Amino acid sequence: MRLCGFLSIFFSLFSFLQAQDIIRGYVYEWTTKVPITGASVYLDGTTIGAVTDSTGYFNLITQYPTTARLTIRYLGFETQSKALDNKKTLYRIGLMPKIEFLNEVVIEDDPYSRRQKLKVFKEEFLGLTTAGYRCTIINEEALQLRYDIKTKSLYAEANVPLIIKNTYLGYELVFDLKNFEVVFKTNDLLKKGNIARTLFRGTSFFKDISNRNPRIEKRRIKSYLGSPMHFMRATKKGKWDKNRFNVKWKSDRAKYSDYVSDSLINGFTAFALKGKLQIKYYDQVSYIYMLKGEVFYIDNYGNYSPGTNVVFEGAMSQLRIGDLLPLDITIEKH
Repeated sequence: MRLCGFLSIFFSLFSFLQAQDIIRGYVYEWTTKVPITGASVYLDGTTIGAVTDSTGYFNLITQYPTTARLTIRYLGFETQSKALDNKKTLYRIGLMPKIEFLNEVVIEDDPYSRRQKLKVFKEEFLGLTTAGYRCTIINEEALQLRYDIKTKSLYAEANVPLIIKNTYLGYELVFDLKNFEVVFKTNDLLKKGNIARTLFRGTSFFKDISNRNPRIEKRRIKSYLGSPMHFMRATKKGKWDKNRFNVKWKSDRAKYSDYVSDSLINGFTAFALKGKLQIKYYDQVSYIYMLKGEVFYIDNYGNYSPGTNVVFEGAMSQLRIGDLLPLDITIEKH
């Protein structure tokens, strides 16, 4: 059991209470320049959000500067996602009206039923853990699923954000799915062990529905320990060993100072990664490497950027939406 080394340590979870950073902005319709009232504005992957007021303005309060992207969403308009520039005092975001296209009726050789495709989608999107199985997609009718024999791939898309209720970890999650693809080794959707890789991307916003239930708080701790967020926060603080992470380069123990240095960018930590590192957390083995470049940056929340260039394999890569925690959650030992 992976928690055996922590039996004498007590944890508590709580949200950040003291504000240190304020993100201000103004949202308007691009074509008419009219302010937009009631637009949803949030930091991707967090519980930090607001709606624009009657004059189109918003304020977001954060504990630290962050690499999380600022996301703006309003019905009938294209969603925008922007990288934060912490030198800015006011963001001005113009939204373009969304052009709706009628879905074309395309006759394809798709041998699988919606029920079969939906089952695979849920397993690969929500996950096969207890948390994944306890998730419900409230508006799953919004999902469009398609299997392509030529590419041996299952694709999914949705015209509206998916609303996911996670009763196990006590969150309601709004996930704006940008793309989803499961690539199979052979043209057999139902064969076990036939998945070559799973790729999906989107933005997320969390709402806490736990009512501070202590059982749910313990589950959150269990999901956190050994996760990518746990590893990134340990890396940010320079505490691999204290957090039980055994990191290796090939067969040698990795030296923290060879990879990590403080960045001049808003206090973020720079992680210089050449090749592939092995990360062992008790008996769980994972690997981390970069698709492009050799440096990424970590903020105090454990978020890393550019996220699309960082790849996990092994145990950490098996975690899905069901095990996801908001970036602004705090786990503290005392």
